[in-house]
Amino acid sequence: MSGTTDVGNMGDFQYAQQQMNELDAASRQMHSEIASGQFTIEPDAARKAAKACRDQIARIDELLGEVRPLGTRAKFGDCGVGGELADKFAKKATGSDTSLEGLLVKSKGVLENMAKNYDDAARGYEQTDADNAFSYRAE
Repeated sequence: MSGTTDVGNMGDFQYAQQQMNELDAASRQMHSEIASGQFTIEPDAARKAAKACRDQIARIDELLGEVRPLGTRAKFGDCGVGGELADKFAKKATGSDTSLEGLLVKSKGVLENMAKNYDDAARGYEQTDADNAFSYRAE
């Protein structure tokens, strides 16, 4: 199968991490295009997109509150295999960039950048409109 990713062979949340890295790169590209005037969007649409990003950030904050306790575990005995398994699951939940917590933190950062991008795009569009209106009146 060319062009597909076998998600089943990836450990932890590596596939989701790859996808998040791609979104982060797209967000940085968007920032560059906004700064150079190559990306424009109606201000109302940009504000709605920024709000949608912030709404998702709020949901991620709630999820982080639920995920972080998963990284701690109570010891219910001295079973070595059970302890190793508990450690393994705790590490999947928290403690690294490829853990669920790490993925949520990364996605929050990407969404924060995207919200800022949309805010900047709205301001840029409005500033261009104001500049054009001023130059039109000056003629």
